[in-house]
Amino acid sequence: MEVDSEGRMGNVFWSDARSRRAYGFFGDVVVFDTTFNKNRYRMVFAPLLGVNNHRQTVLFGCAFLTSETTDSFVWLLEEFKKAMPGEPPKMIITDQYAAMSKTIVVTLSTTFHRYCIWHVLNKITEKPGIGECFSEMNKCIWDMDKKEEFDAKWEEIITNNGLQDHAWLSSIHAMRENWTQGVNADHVDYNENPPLPFQTPMQHQMRCIYTREILEMFEREDFRSLLCLLELVDEDETHCRYKVSERVNPGVTRIKELVHDKDADKAYCSYKGFEFWGIPCRHILAFLRMKQVEHLLDKYILKRWLQSEKSGVIYDKNHKEVNDCIDGLLLVKRSKVCKVARELIDSALLRDEGFELLEKSFEDIRGKLTTSSSFDTELGGPVGENLQPTQRMQDSEPTMTESFMQEFDFMYGPVV
Repeated sequence: MEVDSEGRMGNVFWSDARSRRAYGFFGDVVVFDTTFNKNRYRMVFAPLLGVNNHRQTVLFGCAFLTSETTDSFVWLLEEFKKAMPGEPPKMIITDQYAAMSKTIVVTLSTTFHRYCIWHVLNKITEKPGIGECFSEMNKCIWDMDKKEEFDAKWEEIITNNGLQDHAWLSSIHAMRENWTQGVNADHVDYNENPPLPFQTPMQHQMRCIYTREILEMFEREDFRSLLCLLELVDEDETHCRYKVSERVNPGVTRIKELVHDKDADKAYCSYKGFEFWGIPCRHILAFLRMKQVEHLLDKYILKRWLQSEKSGVIYDKNHKEVNDCIDGLLLVKRSKVCKVARELIDSALLRDEGFELLEKSFEDIRGKLTTSSSFDTELGGPVGENLQPTQRMQDSEPTMTESFMQEFDFMYGPVV
């Protein structure tokens, strides 16, 4: 927590052990989004998010910021780096805040910075004069495989709609190589096809290692691979190039290009499904079927999608194991106690003697809890230790996690 010169609370960052452990497994990509409403104290809610091996959104940490300035963002990301186990993320996805771009250069110099395509598309619909061509731009963004094809189609849309002098579109197009998908987007261009009516050795392999959600994606791609035909176009000593014809609908065929690197024994597709989703696309699976490959090689398997991904041990920067938070029932108990405490405080503040009585009672309770060995044993140590706060205060002060929860309860009410 950041405190100003007058002792008032400023920026606040919080992360518990469960979030930190999740970062240890899935912190290669972080989504930082400040496009949330401000609370009544005009503080911006800024969560730092990721995706687990079930394609579910997970929380790594969150913050209340007094402003969306470079200074606030630098403070937050520095606190985030100190709190998280392991190395900084390989990629961070944000909105197009200029302050955020400056921040990442300073604090995450080795991290790739990308802009969330969901925000890009959302802003297209909001900008005056360009919302009418949103459908064309959306199709251009998702359907073009190569940079040259995308640029040509984009220029065609711009020219046909008289938007050559639109400054915002020009700036967005200039940053096109930094676009990527965030947790808000869920673009899927395949139909809800059933899995194959028979189970291949590769499908059996995937059933044993993939989570259910990823397996469903793989099986749909495997089904669609049956609709792909490969034609050898060119071959030399190191590469084979294929034209892949995919029947999308009756009378509609989509053409992709697939290159097989002989030295690496790996296929690369212009569709870039593996780079986008982290599973082999239908075109690569069709190539492997043509080559009679029965089991998927490790080079086509992304570790973060495996059932076993969370089976390891995560250590913090002090080489201590990071465990998940204690039983969620503790939060329910805390909520009940907070409700009683608030009622007592409201009543006590009406009279001076009531306030003094309550303050003395609280001090007595604090002393008994601090010296109670059974209480320490039940929580596995002093109050809040298992919650792994980002910094420790004196024993007489609340931990950062407790302070955050107190502020949260005060502003929004208890968790029930």
